[in-house]
Order: sequence, then C-alpha cells, then structure tokens
Amino acid sequence: MNLANYMEPSDLAWAARAVSDAKQRFPFICPNGRNWYSPDRPEDWRDEDLAMVCLCRVYFLQAKVTKLPRVGSYGLKHCIERHFKVDGHRSYVHNGSCIVAAMALGFPVHAVRWNDLNCRIGISIRSISHLGSFTEEVVELTAASR
Repeated sequence: MNLANYMEPSDLAWAARAVSDAKQRFPFICPNGRNWYSPDRPEDWRDEDLAMVCLCRVYFLQAKVTKLPRVGSYGLKHCIERHFKVDGHRSYVHNGSCIVAAMALGFPVHAVRWNDLNCRIGISIRSISHLGSFTEEVVELTAASR
C-alpha cells in the first residue's frame, strides 16, 4: 500500500513546501525526526513520506494549539497512527512527518535536546483525547476522482 495514492497532488505539493520550510529551522530534519541519525534510515523525503505529512495535517487541523509545547512528537505520532485506518489497517506515520505538519500549521515546536530526534509540540491534551475517541478511515483516490 502506497499512502501517496490516497492524497491529492496538491496535498503532496503542500507537504513538500512544508518540508522545505521546516528545513530552514531544522536543516537535518528527515522522515525519522529532527536529525538524521543512521545510514539505514531514509534521509530524503519520498512521496510516501510527504503523504504522511498530509495525514498529520488532517489530524492537526482538528486539534487546538496551546502556547506551551508539552506533548512529545514521538508519542503524538502514535496517537495519529491510532486515529487513522488505511484499508482497514492502522496507519503508519514517521516522527519527522508529525513535526513538519505541526510546524507548517503554526503549532509551537521546540527541540527537546540539541541532538535528539524528537520535539515537543504545543497541542491540546484535550484535543488528543477527543481525537482518540474515534477513528477516521482513509480512502484511496481513484483515477476518476483526481
């Protein structure tokens, strides 16, 4: 399953711009997090990774921003994964995709430590709890719907 098949080309273009903007602040951000750390992990952003940014965008658009970033990006990525079903299966989201989407939508994002993959994000705990109470099904786009 290629998650990019579930996204409009304009959404993938939005995600590519979001990644480019995020690299201004965190030059080494990659799909796995704020810093690329291993040769066996992807460093570049493929369409599949951009589609994960789009999935996170949908989640963040339903949440409230908080001034103080308290929620860890790694834990939040798991909440997003549980929230979406793709073809009846739990989705997968990269940590970096979660960070990029949050930054692009104006959520406060702060690095935990200078060399860490994770960030803290200013998202309402109440929003996370509410979004955790239901699941959204992601539907593959057909050629006719594009």
